[in-house]
Amino acid sequence: MPKEWHPTNEELEVIDTESIQVKLACEKIKEHTTANKKYILKCLAK
Repeated sequence: MPKEWHPTNEELEVIDTESIQVKLACEKIKEHTTANKKYILKCLAK
């Protein structure tokens, strides 16, 4: 059984930064297309 992962503060900062960038990219896609939330989530899952 693998050990439980406990991210460092630096790793948490990277995760937060990437999360913000993804949200901004999704908002930009929504602004410039007729894509809806379901479609965007489907694209991100690939």
